[in-house]
Amino acid sequence: MTFRKFIIAELFRYKKTYLAYFLTATIAVAAFVFISLTSQAAKRDIQLITKEMGQNVIILPAQTELEDYYSASGNEHTMPEEYADSLAAHKGINVTYHVAVLQKSSYIQGSRVIITGIKPYKGKLESNGRKNPYRSIKTGEVRIGHIISQKTGLQKGDSLSIMGAKHIITKVKHPMGTMDDYRVFVDLDWLQLRLNRMGVIHAVLSLECLCGGVPLSIIENNIRQAVRKILPTVKVVTLRSIALGRYNARKTTDNYGRLVFFLVLFSSIMFIMLHSYSEAASRKREYALMSAIGFPGLFLIKLYLVKSFIITMASVPAGWIIGRTFTSSFGILFTKAIILPDYSLLPQLFIGLFVVVATGLSPALIHALKTDPFEILREE
Repeated sequence: MTFRKFIIAELFRYKKTYLAYFLTATIAVAAFVFISLTSQAAKRDIQLITKEMGQNVIILPAQTELEDYYSASGNEHTMPEEYADSLAAHKGINVTYHVAVLQKSSYIQGSRVIITGIKPYKGKLESNGRKNPYRSIKTGEVRIGHIISQKTGLQKGDSLSIMGAKHIITKVKHPMGTMDDYRVFVDLDWLQLRLNRMGVIHAVLSLECLCGGVPLSIIENNIRQAVRKILPTVKVVTLRSIALGRYNARKTTDNYGRLVFFLVLFSSIMFIMLHSYSEAASRKREYALMSAIGFPGLFLIKLYLVKSFIITMASVPAGWIIGRTFTSSFGILFTKAIILPDYSLLPQLFIGLFVVVATGLSPALIHALKTDPFEILREE
């Protein structure tokens, strides 16, 4: 009998056993797919939520004092707007969603405000479809902070005169508890022209990109060094509370996903191990006869590797389909972000499941290899 025919006969004879292995492996794959895809979507969900907290990196001229920037005292130093271009074009810096800022203190209806010209820059680390928290502003339009609206009574749709030019309020921002509540956001190019400060800005705001598994302090230090390397005349200020909130949220999501995954992995291996050992014990006479008539140990090793391969090849596609179906149907209960299929998981699944199944079947293989045919046959 050829090895191929032996395998086919094995599958048909012990179909219930192989069905149990197949179901276990399929459930493990489906759980892995569900956990992986929902975790990735949850991370995007957290990114969207924390992104709305605003940029957490401020890049200023080295001579500018932070209190002067926050209060728009008029003592802020300027830097070329090209600095924002340089940051946006550089792939080696883990910051993105850049915004060039020029500001001036002023008064509206007796209330002190900060006229803030902004222009968003698309960074190299931004993927298609992701939007900067600071949207571009058309000339003639403004967005105002919550406190300004409270003090002046101005609302969306009202007109507002700024530096002699009429503007329409397109948005009243939600209360932030920061100086943004006192800002009037306008188009950067328009403000530069009005202030006769073409091509210069006061600051660049950016959002820190978090790298999984890397401590926050190291990320921040690497960002400072990378920025100073291409822009030696600036300083980097990190808003630690925002950065820490984003970092901990992402870390918690990663840890939760890993915990559930390892529980599924451990359960799958243990089930296959127990079932395979039980199978080996029930087939000890068969293994003894195979050994007695000349089947070498290498044949059994090859047999178990092929069994692991067959189970893997059958379970991964089935588990992928079931996992994707469950994710599409029930993923919305865990995250509001769009759950996208990640086909890069498939190679990992084939390799990982083969290792899991081979590990689970190893007790049966060891039991079969250690079987003494003479002792077993004497007992018979």
